Amino acid sequence: MGLSLEQWEYLKELNDYVWMTYSYYGIPIQIVMIIYKILYPVYWQGVKRMEQFPSLLQDKLIRPFIFYGPIYYLFDIIVKVGSGKAFESACSMSFFSHHVITLLFLPFAVYSKHVPWFIISTGLFHAILLCFKRSYLQYIYLVAVLLYHYGILQPPFDNMIQYKLLNIGTILLYLTIIALWLNGCSH
Repeated sequence: MGLSLEQWEYLKELNDYVWMTYSYYGIPIQIVMIIYKILYPVYWQGVKRMEQFPSLLQDKLIRPFIFYGPIYYLFDIIVKVGSGKAFESACSMSFFSHHVITLLFLPFAVYSKHVPWFIISTGLFHAILLCFKRSYLQYIYLVAVLLYHYGILQPPFDNMIQYKLLNIGTILLYLTIIALWLNGCSH
C-alpha cells in the first residue's frame, strides 16, 4: 500500500514549508555569525587537522541554523522518488541530482567541529535565494559558492580530508548548477 500522489504532494509541501520557515529564521543569525567570524577569525596557522580547530561558542550557536539542510534534502529525495517526479523532466532530474549530491557532501560542512564563514555564507545566500526569489540573487549565490570553493582550497583546509571530499562534491554540484541554468530551471 503506497501513498497517493496527493499524499506525496502534501509531504513535499510540508517539507518545503519547514525548509522555507527555517531559512527565514536562519538568515539574520547567519548574517551575524558571518560578520563575527570575519571580524574575529580563528588563528589557522599551525592547524593541520580538523581536531586541532577549537570548537568555539559561535560554532555551537550556528549549528541549529545550518543542521537541517541534509535532513531537508533526504526528505525531498524520498518524496521525489516516491511520487515518481524525480525524472519527469530535465529540470526535475537536474534538481534531483543537485539534491542527491548535496545530501552526500553537505554533512562534511555543516556537522563539522569548526564552521568557517565561507561555509555559512553559502547557506545564507541559498536561504536568501529561496526566500526572496529574484533572478539576480542567483548571481550573488554563485559568488558565495565560488568564495566557499576558494576557501576550502586554502590552507589549512586544503589538506583536510573532509574538505577534499567537499571539493569533489562542489565540482559535481557545478555540473548540476550548469544543467539547471541550461534548462532554464527555477525553484
